[in-house]
Amino acid sequence: MDPLNVQAVPDSCVRYVQDGFAKYNPMVRPVANFSTALDVGMQLTLLQIIELNERDQYLMTSMMYSFNWTDTYLTWRPSMNGGVDKIVISPGKIWTPDILLYQR
Repeated sequence: MDPLNVQAVPDSCVRYVQDGFAKYNPMVRPVANFSTALDVGMQLTLLQIIELNERDQYLMTSMMYSFNWTDTYLTWRPSMNGGVDKIVISPGKIWTPDILLYQR
């Protein structure tokens, strides 16, 4: 089953996701104990070297970054949802870490 094909997802799964977000607050850090840290992994992938200027000592690149963490408030059981093992959720509906990328 194609996880990006919304038409292929059974209606019972869609209702489960919508109901699951009824009490979910995307502003709250998703940990059971607020005194514990939440590990956020970051992966940076070099896509392209655009320009290298040795004289002025700068390098211009194209990069892609991705983050991963475990949200203790979100669970998904494929056995209860027609065997669907992957779903796509809008980032605006879940907690995301505040990460600022800046250049020097």
